This record gives sequence, C-alpha cells and structure tokens, in this order.
Amino acid sequence: MRLSSFEFIIAMNLVKTIFAMTTPVSNYLQSKSIDFIEAINLVDNAKNRLIDLRDDDKCQNLINEGKSFAKDQNLTERNFKEVRLRKKKIMPGELSRDEISSTAQDSMVKML
Repeated sequence: MRLSSFEFIIAMNLVKTIFAMTTPVSNYLQSKSIDFIEAINLVDNAKNRLIDLRDDDKCQNLINEGKSFAKDQNLTERNFKEVRLRKKKIMPGELSRDEISSTAQDSMVKML
C-alpha cells in the first residue's frame, strides 16, 4: 500500500479521529490521582462517541475529508479505486443471488 493511496489517507484519518477521542481518556486514566466517577464518565463518553462514529454520515464525512486532503495535496488518487463487478455463476435450480458490493466506498461504509 502506497502512502499516497486514497485508502491509506482514509485509514490515517480514521486513526487520527479515534486517537482524538481516546487520548484524553488514556491520559486521565494514567494520571496519579484520578476520580473514579469522572473516569467512568470519560470512558462512557468516549465509548458513545466511538459508537456514533459508525454512523453512515460520519463515515461519509471521513471520506469527504480524505478527498479534500488529497485535493489540497495534489495527489493523483482522490477516490477509491473502482473494481470490476464480480458476478457469481448461478447454478441450475438456484433462486438466490449473492449480493456483492459494487464500489469500494460501499465496502468502506459496511466495514465501519
């Protein structure tokens, strides 16, 4: 994976967002004198923010930030690579079809 690839940019943006949410909690839990009630509140708050990050809108915001970063840095990749649509052969007598994501962005949203 290249450092300038769009997938790498999105991954680093996601890691930056997660660290921004968890670093204050980590620092507080490592301090010498902590209030356990405050620690529980900080952990619960971080947990809820991480759960909220899994929302489709938040995921789309991460992708848009990655596109903006790629544009600002004049990178060649500014979107996910398009992959060809894979089709499975349907055997005689089969009624169901396997759903395959058509774009990399759909796969990213499903992963989060």
